[in-house]
Amino acid sequence: MFSAITGHEFPKLLLQKQIKQNTLPHALLFTGIAGIGKSLVAKSLAAYLLSTPLEKIERHPDFFLLRPESKSGVHTMEGIAELQRRVECTSFSGAGRILVIEEAERMSPPSSHALLKTLEEPTEGTVFILLSSRPEELLPTLLSRLAKVRFSPLSSDEVTEVLKKLGAAPETARFAEGSVGKALAHAQGNSLEALLSPLATGALSWIETQARLKELDAKVEEADPALRGRLVDGIFALLSTWARDEVVKKLNSTLSEQRAQESAWRETEKRLLEAKSAFSRGIRLSTCLGHVTAPCCDKERPHRRAPQGAL
Repeated sequence: MFSAITGHEFPKLLLQKQIKQNTLPHALLFTGIAGIGKSLVAKSLAAYLLSTPLEKIERHPDFFLLRPESKSGVHTMEGIAELQRRVECTSFSGAGRILVIEEAERMSPPSSHALLKTLEEPTEGTVFILLSSRPEELLPTLLSRLAKVRFSPLSSDEVTEVLKKLGAAPETARFAEGSVGKALAHAQGNSLEALLSPLATGALSWIETQARLKELDAKVEEADPALRGRLVDGIFALLSTWARDEVVKKLNSTLSEQRAQESAWRETEKRLLEAKSAFSRGIRLSTCLGHVTAPCCDKERPHRRAPQGAL
């Protein structure tokens, strides 16, 4: 069942034992840092239960994988409604249905309550597997209904082994911190930081800023849907970190300069919160980040009326 999966011996043994003893819970929560293989284990478990090859599991009619919506990065009510519809359908194979929810912490409160109702009325043969790197953000009542399976970070040797299997440079294992996903994202992260840095420091003209924001839009759209939410989180986190760094740089300057920088930082943090909120409502990332970077390039911005209701 899990022969192709490196590491995670305890979760694998636990799940195998539960299957053998016919005690597998109908609602599971796989927890652990991002990028360590929780999704792969979930798919491998589904493939075994549905008696289908792992490489074909996502096309199996009794398997449903729910990822956060691409633009907002959250699980919408529409996605949960589709999951509920799948639960109500008769199993195509007769082996039951397996429903996997990636980044479960990204469910809105209404989505969480809707899923909770479905979990409380389980259909025979249906298994829910929720994946989360931040389980503390789940609705407490939902969390209480889930059987938790903890995944630990991979060892350096295990990360290296997986990277070799994937054809990736094994030397990137030193950036992994137990996560293959983090190692693979390192090169992308370097390019992302290079893309963001001029935006945060105000080194670009207004026209150059707009072009750079469009590049970021394209980068997010091209990202793996399973990683898109974390990529956007990383963008906002980098901008916030740089804003704080500017305050630190001014600690040895005059009091008036310190106060001015602290005021600018508070304004940036306010704009970041507004931008995150706008992005969660489906507004394009470039528009949201343009709101954050506007003070850096307003002097060169053409004097045109902004679209109504953008942020």
